[in-house]
Amino acid sequence: VLSFLGSGEWDAGKVVGYTILAAFILRIVATIHMGLLPDAHYQGAQGSPVTTQLSSALLDHVGAWGLILSFGIIGPILEEVLFRGILLTSFVKHIPFWAANLLQSILFALIHEDFALFLLYVAFGVVTGTMAKKSNGLLAPILVHMVNNVLVCIAMIAKHL
Repeated sequence: VLSFLGSGEWDAGKVVGYTILAAFILRIVATIHMGLLPDAHYQGAQGSPVTTQLSSALLDHVGAWGLILSFGIIGPILEEVLFRGILLTSFVKHIPFWAANLLQSILFALIHEDFALFLLYVAFGVVTGTMAKKSNGLLAPILVHMVNNVLVCIAMIAKHL
């Protein structure tokens, strides 16, 4: 049974090590991918126009810490519990892991409503889904997601200044 908010079978060092490695690789891939997109909108922070508009409104109303709390901390916890915890665990009961992981990753990408970055979101979902399986817990995927989103928040805050 998946350890919902725990490290599962990985010790703290392995969770931190894989979190740093995955976050670093995903940020490099995201930066390269966004740099190749012709639309200048994607040259800064990662996100759809809806996400950018929402984050800008949050920044105006609750400030940088409110943005980081909602997008950088709460959002990743909720998304990982839903996609890697509930959906992936449910899908694996009916289909092979690779198909379940791909399916939850596609659904994850679709909810972000950013088709220019669709494959990037799918890759993110596949990596975090694999981490959830390998660790048998959600701590590592949650931390990777938080690191990613906090970096995006920092870029949004810097762009907003």
